[in-house]
Amino acid sequence: MQLANDCHFEDVVRLLWSQDTGQEIPKTPRVATCRRAVAHVRPLPVMERLQAILPFAAVDDPAAFDLRPETVGATGWRILHLLTAAVTLNSEEVSSSIAGRLARGWNVRQRRECRLLEMALILCADHELNVSAFAARVVASTGSSPYDVVGAGLAALRGPRHGGYTARIETFLDEAGSPARVRRAVAERLRRGESVPGFGHPLYPNGDPRARLLFEQLEKGWPDAAATAYVRASKDAGRVLLGEFPTMDFGLVVLRRALNLPRGSALVLFALGRTVGWIAHAMEQYAVHSLIRPRAAYVGPSPKDSLG
Repeated sequence: MQLANDCHFEDVVRLLWSQDTGQEIPKTPRVATCRRAVAHVRPLPVMERLQAILPFAAVDDPAAFDLRPETVGATGWRILHLLTAAVTLNSEEVSSSIAGRLARGWNVRQRRECRLLEMALILCADHELNVSAFAARVVASTGSSPYDVVGAGLAALRGPRHGGYTARIETFLDEAGSPARVRRAVAERLRRGESVPGFGHPLYPNGDPRARLLFEQLEKGWPDAAATAYVRASKDAGRVLLGEFPTMDFGLVVLRRALNLPRGSALVLFALGRTVGWIAHAMEQYAVHSLIRPRAAYVGPSPKDSLG
C-alpha cells in the first residue's frame, strides 16, 4: 500500500515488468497506427473501445509475437498507451503520464485529483491470481501475443462478478439516492432477499486495504463532498447491517463520483491498472514454456446406467 502513496504509476509498471527504474519509457505506439485504430473504435462505448482497439493495433505491430522479456515490456507500453488513447480518444498525446492523460481527457484539473487517479491505477495493477489474471496466463501459455493476453483479461474483467461488479454498485448508490438513505437501501435489499453489492471481500475479512486507502484520501481531500458522505454512510451500514466492509470496487465507484468522471470510469480505471498485471503474468508464463492444461473428471451418469 505504501507504493500507492509514494510512487508514480509508471514506476510501478517498471517494477512489475522487472525494468530498470531509470529506463526511458517508450513513447509509442506509432502515432499513425494509434490514429487509425482510434478512428475505427471511436463510435463504440468505452469498454468496447478498449477491447476492439487491440486487434487493429496488433496487425500493425511487427513485434507482437516477439516474446522475449525486453520486447514484451516494450509491447506492453505500446498497449498501455493505446488503451489510454482509446479512453481519451486522443491518439496524438503519448508523452505524458497515463494518469495525466486520463485527467485531461476527463477534464480533471486539480493536481490532487490527478494524484487520486494515479493511486487508483496503482491499487488496481495486480491482485494475485484472480480470474482475469488466470485467463491472461492461460492465453499466454499458448504463446499468443500480449495483445491477445490483454484481450482475454478484458473479457474476463467485464463480467458482472469481476470488474463489471462496479455497475451493480453504481445502481445501488443510485437506488439509495443520498448518503442519508444508504442504510435504508441496504436494509431494503436484505428485506427483499437480495444481495448488497460492494461489501465483503473473501480475502479481506477485516476490510480491503486498497479501498481503505482510497477512502482515507477522499476523506482527507474532500471532507465535505457528497462522495465522502457516501463513504462514511456505507462503512457504517456495512458494519451495522452486514458485518462487512466496502471493497475496492466500491472505492472506485465512489472515486468516480467524487471526481465527476463519466459513468463507467470506475471499470476503465480497473482495466487500465490491471492491464499492467496481466502483462506481468504473461511475462512469467512465457518464461515457463508450458501449456496450462487443467484436467476434468467426469461425474455424470455411468454409460452403463444410461444404456439400461
